[in-house]
Formats: sequence, structure tokens, C-alpha cells
Amino acid sequence: MMERAPAPKVSVIVPVYNRENYLGKCIDSILAQEYRDYEILLVDNNSANGSVRVIREYEKFYPHKIRCLSQPKQGAAAARNLGACAARGAYLAFLDSDDLWFPEKLKIQMFFFEKKKDVDLMYTSYARFGKNGLMRGDELRKLYPRLLDGHILPDLLLECFIWTSTVVIRKSVFRELGGFDESLATGEDYDLWLRAAVKYKIFGIPLALAQYRQHDENLMKSDLLSATNPSEVEVVKKFVREYSDIRKTVPLRAWRRRISIPFFNNAYTAFHRGDMTLARRFVLKALAEYPFSLTYFRYFFLSLMPGPLLKTLMRMLRKGMIDE
Repeated sequence: MMERAPAPKVSVIVPVYNRENYLGKCIDSILAQEYRDYEILLVDNNSANGSVRVIREYEKFYPHKIRCLSQPKQGAAAARNLGACAARGAYLAFLDSDDLWFPEKLKIQMFFFEKKKDVDLMYTSYARFGKNGLMRGDELRKLYPRLLDGHILPDLLLECFIWTSTVVIRKSVFRELGGFDESLATGEDYDLWLRAAVKYKIFGIPLALAQYRQHDENLMKSDLLSATNPSEVEVVKKFVREYSDIRKTVPLRAWRRRISIPFFNNAYTAFHRGDMTLARRFVLKALAEYPFSLTYFRYFFLSLMPGPLLKTLMRMLRKGMIDE
């Protein structure tokens, strides 16, 4: 009887839904890792295009490295949870199926897990790229000269700076937290990081070790058609309902600004899609929460302008000629 191979140290979980065009490069970036003690779990969410064919081809060529799981279309949270249930590794790493890792990503993170025995979740900075290549490098370093670690909860509550495709978490901690909340349509990753930050130690590596792919499909993702709050607002409000004492540590003005940002992000997206009615609706909600931002007022008045003048001003905005 053939002996089963020893369990890998890391289980890499990739939720897949209609990512035929990007999935191969995503898997290649995992297979190119300098750190080799891992398995890959590809969890298909009932894709309608050729994603499953891509998965099966890789599974055939790497049968000892890649496993394919499938489920009815239930979303990324359920897919990641299914992958975590099947994972054999002591650590879980997550990668979205349209994004990439740099080759040294897992090696550096596992090196720090060996050095820092008290760390339970680790994240890194990341770069952003599009169809023409690298767009912006090291997204977090320009915001945080030193990536936040240790007791990061007050900062994390004000802004989600942990990106899922950079995270490695101990499987035992993931299970203790109950995994991703599948009742949330979006924002389930932010919800988990907040809950983790209450009790567990988080460490940030100030290196861009993953790449976020910016393309039309994820640029169009938003809560624009929702009549309720953006998901990010729902996540933080849900969290402070459960941990009301933590909310008291955040100054009221900072909290109001925090709640306003997702509304403005939706306004910004609608504005650049040309839907001025929707842009005004969301920017007014942002102003209702935080009436101290010149940017919010600027976009409100821009949304009232006639088309030709607006196009000229939008070109100036894109070139960075109009700043806060």
C-alpha cells in the first residue's frame, strides 16, 4: 500500500469563478515560489467558462501539488472556508485567482513565522498592475512608512489595509475564529481580520510580495446598485456592535470620516463611470457623515457641471492637477 505523502506546511487556497483568462498565470506564480513546502487547493464556484478546464490541466500535471474542489456558486467566503476544511497544512495562505505572487513571497513569510513564534497572522504590502504592466508599486508603504503590527485593531478599524492575497494565517487560529462569515456578500475578509485583531498578534512585512491585478471586472465591483450601506460600512458597524468598547477608543471625528469613505468611494466610481445621479447620491451620503472634506464638496459640484466642462476637469483630476 502506497504511503501518503507528509502534510505540507502551507495550504494555498484559491477561490475560482470564471477566471479562465487569468487563472493560469495565478497558478504559475504559486508554482514559481522559492518556498516549496505547500499544496494548492483550487476551489471552483461553479464557473461557466473554461476555468475548470484550466484547473484540470494543472491538476493532471501536478497531481501531488494541486487539488481541485468544487461547490455550487456560493461566493469567495464559502470557497475559502471549503478550502480551509480540506487543507492539510498548518498554515493557510490565500490568493485571488486573478492576482499574482512574487517568487519570494512564501519564503519570506515562513521565515518570519519561524522567527516570531507568537505571530498568528501575517500580511505584506503589494503592487498594483494592469494590462500594460506594473502601475504602482508598494501600495502600503506610501500610506504607512512602517507597516503596522502587534495591536493594530484601532488602526484597522479606521481602514482595511490588509489585502487578502498577502495573508498567511495559522490554521488553528482560522478555525478558532470560525472562518469567513458566509452571510456577508462582500467584506468577509475585512470582517475576519478585525475579529483576528481582537485576540491574536498580527505582523506586517514592509515588502510588496503580491500583485493586485486591476482590470475591468474588478474595477466594476462595487455596491453601487445597493440601496443600503456599502459592505465596508456594514462590516465595521457589525463589528462595533459586538465590540462596543473598542469603538470608544476611536475619536468621533475620525469615526465619522471612516464611515464616510466607502460612500465616497462609491461616488468616485459612479462619477468616473459617468453616472452623475448616482455619484451625487453617494457623495451626499459621504457629506452627511463627514462634512469636513473639501474633496467631497469638490466632487459634488463637479457632478453638477455640464458635460464638456466636466470632461476637461476630469482630465485634470486624472493628471493630479487638482489635489486636496
